[in-house]
Amino acid sequence: MSNLTKIKSLLLAPSDAVRRYLVLSPQTISATYAGAWNGTNVIEVSVWMQKGDNAPTQIGLKDYTVDVYYDGTAVASISKNNTPSFQFSIPLGTKMCDVRLRYGGAYVDTQSVVITSDGARGPSLRQERWTVGVQYMAGKDGEKYEDTVLSGNYGFYHCIKTHTSTEADEPGKGSNWEQYWERGTHIDNLATDIFLAEKAYINNLVTMMIQTGYAGVPHIEASGSTFEIYGYGVYPAIQLAVNDQKQAVLRFCNETTGEALYDLGPNGIMKEFSEVSNKYFPNQLYKLPFATRVKEFLNIKESYTPNYYLFQEGYKTLGQGDNATRQYSVSGTSTPSEYNGKYFVEESYRSSVMEDGYYVKPNNGVYMKFSGQQAEATPVASATGVTTDEGSYDHPLDVYVIILYEVLRGKITNQIPVYFTKIWEAGAAASVGCDEIGNELDTKTYPTLYSYWLSNKKVEI
Repeated sequence: MSNLTKIKSLLLAPSDAVRRYLVLSPQTISATYAGAWNGTNVIEVSVWMQKGDNAPTQIGLKDYTVDVYYDGTAVASISKNNTPSFQFSIPLGTKMCDVRLRYGGAYVDTQSVVITSDGARGPSLRQERWTVGVQYMAGKDGEKYEDTVLSGNYGFYHCIKTHTSTEADEPGKGSNWEQYWERGTHIDNLATDIFLAEKAYINNLVTMMIQTGYAGVPHIEASGSTFEIYGYGVYPAIQLAVNDQKQAVLRFCNETTGEALYDLGPNGIMKEFSEVSNKYFPNQLYKLPFATRVKEFLNIKESYTPNYYLFQEGYKTLGQGDNATRQYSVSGTSTPSEYNGKYFVEESYRSSVMEDGYYVKPNNGVYMKFSGQQAEATPVASATGVTTDEGSYDHPLDVYVIILYEVLRGKITNQIPVYFTKIWEAGAAASVGCDEIGNELDTKTYPTLYSYWLSNKKVEI
């Protein structure tokens, strides 16, 4: 059995496994574009051991070796004996540093320190026409600009030494300009198949196509009025364009199949966009003081019946058919808020709701006639001058109906039909109504005008 196999078997033992491993600090080192570290380039190596489930302990192994690889190339082997930790420096320019612990002839653990770059940390490019009295900069570390100027008819010049300009150092003309400037290559017209540049500063770019990468890696492609964003697939994940009909196009697509997942226009869900505003529907309702006798809702005038406002919550609809989605204006979700369908005392869902109780609509002494289980559509004026004796009053021809509205927490929870025959004041004073064919209800059995409906569980009207 090889040493490497022995070590692996030891590490994988279920009960008394001993694991030796490294801990590196720091785990990441940042570097600048100019090659200088943005922070320390020193790595501290610590050797640890863990047995079973015990807490790890820093140790000094006998005769162990740490091999160091820079950018995948072995550059150093550091041998230690009973040393729990030590430090070494990473050379400049390293992109990846792998530190490998070798013990007993086999590698036990490998840790990596990642070198990150902050990108171009040098000065920004400043391009302008040369002028006397301006501080021009050569772009050294810590300076703000890297200056390129156009000087008269002499062409482009690049600043190689920071200075404040005078006539003596005017590029291409002054007596000592070469101490501060180097001449740049200026070409009025250039045609080439392939142009490669580490950096390109272009004042005005006109191009037929822009592409920042190829299929399989994230990149963008732009041509004409079409802009496409690619992920890791062969099809664009996002398409943004203006089509031949001058309509905006925006699609989110499956990168593997090219299928449109969300089509926002012009023929997708944006075309089917609609919006319904919040609405208030006024209703005149009179709150009954007791709701026990017929007389309480006879001849209710509009003049003393207030308006209550039924709130219908507005919403936006996006999409069409089964794929349509609705968002309500108050709740902000696909479900209406608690205010929807309630009656308020003002045209605002933030105002007070109407009080709990029983209500009727104004009738001005006109009632719906109900005869033989069927109500006529034409209202019938109230009967007057009835002289029939109370004791012999039996099954009159005319039965009337009024709807009683039960309100709870601002919503109408029940619509109760109340039938009655006695619409003259003396007869209605003690009446709680009648059944559907005109039989007067006994006040002992039915103490309120709606109790007959409740006890017989009549359907809502």
